[in-house]
Amino acid sequence: MISRRRGVTLIAGLLILSVLVSLTTAMVLLGGGNLAGSYQSVQADQAVYAAEAGAWRAAKELALSSSWTPPTTNTTLPATQAQFLVKLYPAGSLTPQGLTVPGGLTYVLSTGAVPSGKTKQVGMMVKTGVGALNYAALTVNSILVDGGSAIDSRDPVTDAVVPNPSSVAVNTPGATIRVDHGSSVAGSAFVGPGASTSLISVGGGASISGSLGSLSGAVPLTPVTLPSDPSLLPPAGATGGATVNFTPGPYGEVTVDGGATLNLAPGTYVFKKLTVTGGGKLAITAGVQIYIQSDLNVNVGSLLNPTKNPNNMKFMVASGTVSINSGGTSYGVFYAPSCPVSLNGNGTIYGNLIGDSLTIDGGSHLHYDPNSTGAGLPGGGTTAVVVSQQTF
Repeated sequence: MISRRRGVTLIAGLLILSVLVSLTTAMVLLGGGNLAGSYQSVQADQAVYAAEAGAWRAAKELALSSSWTPPTTNTTLPATQAQFLVKLYPAGSLTPQGLTVPGGLTYVLSTGAVPSGKTKQVGMMVKTGVGALNYAALTVNSILVDGGSAIDSRDPVTDAVVPNPSSVAVNTPGATIRVDHGSSVAGSAFVGPGASTSLISVGGGASISGSLGSLSGAVPLTPVTLPSDPSLLPPAGATGGATVNFTPGPYGEVTVDGGATLNLAPGTYVFKKLTVTGGGKLAITAGVQIYIQSDLNVNVGSLLNPTKNPNNMKFMVASGTVSINSGGTSYGVFYAPSCPVSLNGNGTIYGNLIGDSLTIDGGSHLHYDPNSTGAGLPGGGTTAVVVSQQTF
C-alpha cells in the first residue's frame, strides 16, 4: 500500500515537473519572442528618430537659406550609430511616392537608418519664404540711393560682378524707393505689399536694371534682442594709438579713435554704443556678432575684416541711428530694422543693409554678397513652415 502511494506520488511529481518544464520552456520562448520583438521595435523607433532629425534639420536649414542643398552622404547623429540622408524635391517635381510637389512648396524626404539595417522615412512639405538677407537692402520704410551711388552684386574676394540680382525692397505700403542723380541699382525694386510701383522713382540719369514690383507679403524683420544688458557698464575702447584686445561679452559705450586699434576675438559682443572715428580701427580675424543697444557710428575704412566674408562681421543694432561714413571698404552685415541707416562719403560695403529707412549717398557703393543670403542672425533667414508630415 505504501509502495503504491509512493509510486503515485512519484508519478504525480513527475507530471508536475513536466508541466513546470513545459511552462518554463514556453515562457522562455515567449520571452525570447518578446525580446526579439522589443529589439525590432526599438530599432524601428531609432530609425524614425533619425529620419525626423534629418527632416527637421532640413527645415531649419531652409529657414536660413531657401537655396540650401543637403549633403549627398549620410549624416551620423552624435553619440549614436543612427544616420539620416535628406533629399529635396522642388515644386513641380515628382516624389518617390508619386506626388507632384505643389507650387511654392519643397518636399523634404529624410531616410533614417540604424546598424541593424532597419530604415524609416519621414516626408515633409515645407513652405519657404524670403528673408531679409535675400536683398541687398531692405527697410521698413523708404530707400534713397543718390549722388552717383550704386548697388550691385559682387564676389567680395575677387570683386568680380556676379549675376545674382542685388534687389532692394520696402515692407510698408506707401513707402517710397528713389534712385536719383546718376545712381544705379543692378537688380529689382519692390514696394510694400499691394502698393503701386508708382512709388518707385528713377531720375537724373539713374537706373534700375531689374523689374519693378510689389512684395506679396512683408519680409519678416525680427526686432533685435540683446543677449545681455550693457546699459550700466562703464565706457571702454581704445584711444591714443593703443592696441586693445577684447574677448566676447558685454561692454558699456565703446569708442575707438586717435589711431588706436580694437581687436575682437571671435564670438558675440554686446555694446551699449559703438563709435569708431579719428583713424581708429575695429579689427577681427574670424566671425563676430556685435549687438548694439543704441547708435552705431563708424567709418567704413575703420572696419577691418581680412576674411572678406561679410557674414564674419555682423552688426545688430536695437535702437538709435546707424551712420556709416567716409571712404574705404568694409565687409559686413548691418541689421537694424528699427533704425535709420545711412552710408555716405564714397564708402564701399560688401554685404547687406537692413534698417527702418536707408540713405546711400555721396558716391557710395553697396556690393551685395549672394553668400550672405540667409546668414544666421535675427530676421536674417527665410521663413519655413511645415505644411504636412508623414512617417513611412
